[in-house]
Amino acid sequence: MYKYLFITFFLILGIHAEDISKLSLNKDIAPLLDKYCYKCHDNDTQKGDLNLYEIVTMPNTITKNIKTWERVIEQIHTGEMPSKKPFLSHIERNRLLDWLHYQMKNIDWSKVKKAGHVT
Repeated sequence: MYKYLFITFFLILGIHAEDISKLSLNKDIAPLLDKYCYKCHDNDTQKGDLNLYEIVTMPNTITKNIKTWERVIEQIHTGEMPSKKPFLSHIERNRLLDWLHYQMKNIDWSKVKKAGHVT
């Protein structure tokens, strides 16, 4: 019995991870940011000196703003954001967090231009 529960659990995780890898920033994530985040963190408002709209529309947004995205993940995870209605549903919160975690874990650092130390 436990063997089948264990297998089912990992199958569900595998399906879930595969779904997250197929999510698109523009199609799946940007609408969530638009609905829940941009009212306080856009070009005009920028509460907490955070303009999510600007960093989302930049190329390589995760790598160029890794500290900011870590802070965003923490705020969403703890439920501190969004702080006003409408609030993220449990499914939306998990989708956004899973996508952000997936993006952070799967950065192709070989494609990131960065200055190194001269040897």
